Amino acid sequence: MTAHTPEQIQQIVNEILGKLDRTEFKDCAMNWGDLRCFEARRFENGQWYILIEEAAADEWRLQRAVCDSLLARGIEAIVHTEW
Repeated sequence: MTAHTPEQIQQIVNEILGKLDRTEFKDCAMNWGDLRCFEARRFENGQWYILIEEAAADEWRLQRAVCDSLLARGIEAIVHTEW
C-alpha cells in the first residue's frame, strides 16, 4: 500500500468528485460548483477520514460513490458530507 499525504488524498477525492456523472445524482442536495474535499485525516489503523463540503450530511449515494472509488485505488476511507 502506498503512503499518501492528506493533501494527496484531498486531490484524489477532488478528482473523483470532478469525474462523477451528475445525472446519477440529479436529485441529491449538493452544490456542484463548490463540492470539494475539505479535510483528509489518517487514523492510526491506516484508514482515512474524508470530509466533503457542499453536500447534505445524508447524501449517502455520494459518500458511497467516493468511498468505492477510493477503495478501488486501495484506499480505505470513511466519507462524510456537510454544508
